[in-house]
Amino acid sequence: RSAARYASLSGAAAAFWFGEVRLWQAEPSLADVVSPRFAEQLRSHPMWGVEEEPGSPIQWPDRLLQVMHDMAVRQLRACKTEGGRYWEVQLDYSAYMNQILEDTTLGMGTRIIAEEDMRLLKTNQSIILAMCAPSACGGDELLDALLMFLDQSSPLSLDPHATILRFGSFPRPRPELASVHELGDWDMLSLDFVILGVDRCGTTSLANNLAQHPDIGFADGAWFTDHRFLPRLADVRAFNAQWTDGAARPGFVGLLAYALQRQVAHVVLGGLSRVKVLVITCDPLGRFEKKFFQEAMCHDDLDAALKSGDALLVQRYQSGECVGKSISAALEPLNRVLFDEWAVGPYLRKISRFIHPDRLTVVSQDWIRDAPVLTYQGMVARMGIPPFPWSTRFYRYNSRKGHRTDLCRNASLANALKLRLSDEYRGIRAAHDDTQDPVPPSLVRRRSRCDRPAELDDAPGCAGSRCN
Repeated sequence: RSAARYASLSGAAAAFWFGEVRLWQAEPSLADVVSPRFAEQLRSHPMWGVEEEPGSPIQWPDRLLQVMHDMAVRQLRACKTEGGRYWEVQLDYSAYMNQILEDTTLGMGTRIIAEEDMRLLKTNQSIILAMCAPSACGGDELLDALLMFLDQSSPLSLDPHATILRFGSFPRPRPELASVHELGDWDMLSLDFVILGVDRCGTTSLANNLAQHPDIGFADGAWFTDHRFLPRLADVRAFNAQWTDGAARPGFVGLLAYALQRQVAHVVLGGLSRVKVLVITCDPLGRFEKKFFQEAMCHDDLDAALKSGDALLVQRYQSGECVGKSISAALEPLNRVLFDEWAVGPYLRKISRFIHPDRLTVVSQDWIRDAPVLTYQGMVARMGIPPFPWSTRFYRYNSRKGHRTDLCRNASLANALKLRLSDEYRGIRAAHDDTQDPVPPSLVRRRSRCDRPAELDDAPGCAGSRCN
């Protein structure tokens, strides 16, 4: 295979092969993410020719993510078929070069090569590879195999014309510079449904209300939102163990993942054919205002706002920055990046490309607010779950009524923001249409909280708690 490199390990009866299985969280070019041999296979895939929409805030082409995921799964399963174990090996490459430079017992030639290598690195770099190894092999042997692999292949971060280092003669990395984790298959998860959530849109209320159902239980799986095509086996086992340590497994196990804006999660869920997916949508203008209020507005007393929940300790506030006292500041050219940063419309418009509509339910926050009993009963019915007891009460969480900004006091400003949020409205409408879930009239008419007087009445906030 053109995507495989083989390196014999001394004393081992089987060979190792390597591949790339993880999407880096940074934003490198294609050449930085995959090696040339891997790119050859990508270009031969039928999805390679599908182009993205111009101007989309989505960073990664669907075709690239789908192909990388499919190849990672195939490599894992082929490894298991051969009786091997599939591992993720990560090396802090920059720190490893520093280790070599600081080792006075090494020859001068080795340290000169490492010094030249460091000169070629523009930033701190890590090498992340997947490795199929004989089942008897463990951590140190895998690191030795990694060095031998690098001995035959230019490191991912180096100039291809640079001198190839002879890693086989280099010392083993210090333990803190390298990590070895066995990988598993997503199909191993004991999971029935996922709430693919987005912040400031009622996701917490949705999860907490579903958790009242006697047959539903939510599991802890924060790691699910990582940019991973394959899970670590230890994470899968810990997830499943939540229901094996004396606790009876609920009839339906759910997972809350704030991952609507994480494309890899869409690809992964697309491959889990038995897992249902819930997505909640909400008024784009109301969500944008709440995001601005809590994450960008210049509060008169930031400490008091943080204490009350009117502001969140995001990086912007930690850096002593803010955007403006009026939400109109978001329309200034310098701040228009906020619309891309907080966008969900492009992700909603494309989600059915990965997750079949038969497994996908899109529910509007408006329906939950106006007809909670009918909405929640319909939701569980679509997932094949028995109905809620009719005595169940459904609650609202993390609500903040009253005037949060100057938005609802300025009709022309509200209209200007609605126009700027047109892609959000279109994306939400497309998601509802794809799944044939009912579209709320407020979305069609572009009504917001400014059109509901009860929302503008001052009331005690309930940040982090139940409201009613």
